[in-house]
Amino acid sequence: MGRGFGVLVVEDEPAMREVLRMRMEQWGFRVILAATAKEALEGVVQGAPDLVLCDVVLPDGSGLDLLPQLRGEAPGRPVIMITAHGTIDTAVEALKRGARDFLT
Repeated sequence: MGRGFGVLVVEDEPAMREVLRMRMEQWGFRVILAATAKEALEGVVQGAPDLVLCDVVLPDGSGLDLLPQLRGEAPGRPVIMITAHGTIDTAVEALKRGARDFLT
């Protein structure tokens, strides 16, 4: 696939990660996948995504704690937090830490 608009999808659940990948590719996005915080950081460096969709709960850390690193060298890079375990407190915290949006 060409160098289109890149989306890093950070999701530990394989089925959800695959659904997001398929949908994003159908819409014409270049997709980078990560299942862990460690893979997410590698994806930011190697893939230089334009947007990050990141799960809040990851097997090796919190997506909230990753927010500054997901922006990396691109402080304007939007990070959208996604979770199946959303609470108002978590959403507020994500936005305070710089997430562009929070989806449950």
